[in-house]
Amino acid sequence: MPTPTPTPVSAIPPPVFDGLAFWLFVLVEIVLVGIVAVLGARTALLRDADPSIADFTQRPYSLAKSQLAFWTVIIIGTYLYIFFVNPTGVVNVLNATALELLGISMATSAAAGVTGAPTAPAARPPLPFSTQPVQPPAPSQRHLTYIDDILGDNQGINIHRLQMVLWTLVFGGVFVYLCFTGRRFPDFDQQVFILMGISSGTYVWFRRTET
Repeated sequence: MPTPTPTPVSAIPPPVFDGLAFWLFVLVEIVLVGIVAVLGARTALLRDADPSIADFTQRPYSLAKSQLAFWTVIIIGTYLYIFFVNPTGVVNVLNATALELLGISMATSAAAGVTGAPTAPAARPPLPFSTQPVQPPAPSQRHLTYIDDILGDNQGINIHRLQMVLWTLVFGGVFVYLCFTGRRFPDFDQQVFILMGISSGTYVWFRRTET
């Protein structure tokens, strides 16, 4: 009995959509990103809530708030992309993946807010009969650059922050690619959410020990 020849799997063609609709989406997305960027730079929207620093421009940017803004922009942009390029105008496209990504980001931001900003070590009193002066407490972390703020504290870059940034960028890139090629919200495996939860939990836990 002859072996059946397998049917070749054709490559998925790139999405074809109306040029005007696509460029309208690009314009709206640029405006959306611009609004978040301007508010992040000129307000305390993306900065740590540190009451010891009255001037919010001196407060460091918050990694947890930045991650929440990142996923908010991506999911809103994805929703608008599907709406603009879909000829049927379907808008009921949100799925569990989008909700879980936003939920993890919101939970991370809330947990980071509960733990508070990285605290400065208290002043160390001198030993009895010591002539050494009292060491003043270390100052709270101040704003340097956006990258310095989200990746480190007064001691430099931290690995628990770096891994969270890298995983966020990787999953965000995959999310956008799958949406562009499939014209729908992608479905992530539960292992992805577990990994994101571990990543965010590690950041929140070690953030308590930052200075």
